[in-house]
Amino acid sequence: MKKIKGIGGKSLRKGGGGLKNLAKMQEEFQKKMEEIESKYGEEVVEVTAGGGAIKVKMACDYRLIGLEYDTDILEDREMFNDLLIAAINEALQEVNKKRKEIMESGLASIGLGGSGNLPF
Repeated sequence: MKKIKGIGGKSLRKGGGGLKNLAKMQEEFQKKMEEIESKYGEEVVEVTAGGGAIKVKMACDYRLIGLEYDTDILEDREMFNDLLIAAINEALQEVNKKRKEIMESGLASIGLGGSGNLPF
């Protein structure tokens, strides 16, 4: 009889612990996901636009936590607006990259090998 593989490649057959093992794996997965979510709030990305005229800091839980700008740029409101939008959009892209790295690392630590190998 063929073994049924569960999350992380662990067997779900009687020899592998059956439903108790599945419940334990689910609990382990839930705990790891909570750790990953917590880490999102701790990790920060920082980007600049306009040759450093605008600097944006954003946490990986999508909170904008810092905004600095050269006061000279305020003279041209349209340019300020464009650079601010560009900086925020770049920060969001960097946050998404960092979140993916954090997720893949966290899932690999419990045997899932990253988000590309999820069984669902």
